[in-house]
Amino acid sequence: MPRAPRLFPALILVALALSATSTVTAAEVAPDASEGELVDRALRYVNGEVITLLDVLERVQGMRGRTAAANRDEDMALWRSALEDATTDMLLIQFADERKVEIDRQRVSLNVLEQAKLTGRGQSLSDQARARRRQERREKIGAALSFFDARSANVQPGELLAAYEQRKAEFRRPAQAQVLQIALRPTDEAERAAFVSAQEQVFRRAQDVGETAAATVAPFLAQLVAADPESPARGAILDQAIAAIAALPPDQTERRQREVVAEAKRLVERRAALRTHAETEAELVVLRAKLDGAGAEAFRATARQLSQGPRREDGGDLGMIEAGYLAKAIDDQAFALPTGGMSPVFWSDQSCCLVLVERSEPAAQRSFAEVSGELESLLRQERQNAVRIRAAGILRQRGVIRDLVLLDDLIR
Repeated sequence: MPRAPRLFPALILVALALSATSTVTAAEVAPDASEGELVDRALRYVNGEVITLLDVLERVQGMRGRTAAANRDEDMALWRSALEDATTDMLLIQFADERKVEIDRQRVSLNVLEQAKLTGRGQSLSDQARARRRQERREKIGAALSFFDARSANVQPGELLAAYEQRKAEFRRPAQAQVLQIALRPTDEAERAAFVSAQEQVFRRAQDVGETAAATVAPFLAQLVAADPESPARGAILDQAIAAIAALPPDQTERRQREVVAEAKRLVERRAALRTHAETEAELVVLRAKLDGAGAEAFRATARQLSQGPRREDGGDLGMIEAGYLAKAIDDQAFALPTGGMSPVFWSDQSCCLVLVERSEPAAQRSFAEVSGELESLLRQERQNAVRIRAAGILRQRGVIRDLVLLDDLIR
C-alpha cells in the first residue's frame, strides 16, 4: 500500500544561479521570489515521496550541457523530460528499497575517495557525502533494473559481429591532420585610437618640458596643423614626431624631459606591434616565404615567437584534428594539404593565418577488433535503456503519481 503523501513546505534558497545557457530565469521560475532568490516548489508526489523544482532544475542543467535548446519550446521539452526522468529514477529506487537491496557503502566510500584523489575535486566532506548519495542511488537503480531483465547486460560474440556489420558506417574513422598554426591579428580600432591619443599627449608635453624638446617638435607642429585630421598622413607625422622625441639624448638636469623621452621610446616600441589589415597580411606573406621548406620545427619556433593564435607556447600545435573541429577556413586548408604541406596565407574570422600539416591520415574503416569493446558498451546501454522504459511503464501502472502543479505553467 503506498504511503500517504507527506507535506513539503516551499523553501527559499538564496543566490542559486541558473545555468548561463538557461532560457528560463529565476524570476520566471518563481515570480514571487525577490531578486537573487529561487523558490523551491514541490512538483510531483511519487508514492508519497516528493520531486521538487530544484531536483528537476539540476537535471535540466546537465541536459543543456549535452543538447542546446534552439527555442523556448525545446527548452520546455527538456524540463518535461527531466521531470519524467526524475520520476523513473525515484520509482526504481523505491522498488530497490522494497526488495531490500543492500549497497556496499564501504566500497562506495572508497570509490568516492579514490575519484576525489584522481580529479583533485570534491575533497570536502560535504562534496564526498553528495557523491556517495549519487553513487548509492545509481547502484540501487542498476539493481532494480536487473530484477526486470537480468540478462540485459549480456552480449554474445555473435551479436557483436552482427551489430558491427549493420553499423559499419558508424565506425568509420574520419580523416585526421596534425596541424600547426601561426595567426596574426590586425590592431583593432579601440587600441589604435588609444595609441594615437597617447602619442598626442606626449607630443603636447614635449612642447613644455624644455627648449630642446620644444625645438624638436616645432617643425612637426606646423605639419600637424596643416594636415587634414582624417588623413593617414597625420598618423605618419605623429609617428615621425614621437620617434624624434625618443631619439633625444637624456637631459640629466630636466626630469620632465627625461620622462617624456622615456614615454616616447615606449610608444615607438608599441608602434612596431600595431598592424592594419593589409600590414598583417603582408607580414605573414613575408613570413611564409621564409618558412617555406624550412620544416615543422622552424614553423614551431616562429609560432612560439610571433603567433597571436591558440597554443602559442606549444608552437601553434593544434593537435590531431578532424573536420569540423576548427573553423571552416582552417579545415578547408588543413584537409586539402598533404603531410608537410603549408597553406597560403588566409583569413579566419579576425585573424590572418598560416597552417602547416605535420601529419595526415586519410579516412578509414575501423576494424571489428578496434571497436568491439566500444560496440559492446553501446549495445549494453541500448538494452539497459529498453529495460528502463519497460520497468518505468510497469512501476507507473502500480504506483501513485500526482502532480501538484503543471510544470509548463510554473516555468512559463
